[in-house]
Amino acid sequence: MNEKPTDIRNSATEHSLLDEIRELLPRCTLKDRRDIERMLKKLRGARRRDHGRMRRLKERAAVSAALVEKRLGSVTAVNIDGQLPISARKDDILETLRGHPVVIVTGETGSGKTTQLPKICLEAGRGVYGRIACTQPRRVAALSVSRRIAEELDATWGREVGCKIRF
Repeated sequence: MNEKPTDIRNSATEHSLLDEIRELLPRCTLKDRRDIERMLKKLRGARRRDHGRMRRLKERAAVSAALVEKRLGSVTAVNIDGQLPISARKDDILETLRGHPVVIVTGETGSGKTTQLPKICLEAGRGVYGRIACTQPRRVAALSVSRRIAEELDATWGREVGCKIRF
């Protein structure tokens, strides 16, 4: 096979970029990990490799890994309101969250599910590779809950804690 020196160099660069991306992937957010893997799959099927796209994927993976590293390093002190009934079950909920990917919590109205569960999830280590979401049926509720959680966490609303409203 008569490969030109530039072909060999490009192939080595491509493998190097792929190796670097693969090394970064486990440290990326779940969303970025899924997107990058999908894009890599598309690139593998292409006849010609797009080195510019590979470099952009590597940069995206590096940014995502840096975000995860920042989240791991910024441990937020979580205080649960002791007057709410959910506080009595905090340790049970934490243990369950750490051991299971999906948890359903039920309780009486006013027990603290909406305002305290996101904070318990944060303490359990959720929100590092993804986001913690709390759904609300109305816009006013979504705004007030997100603002209250931001206030209780001493976080900037719209930055660390925010909300997204459909339509």
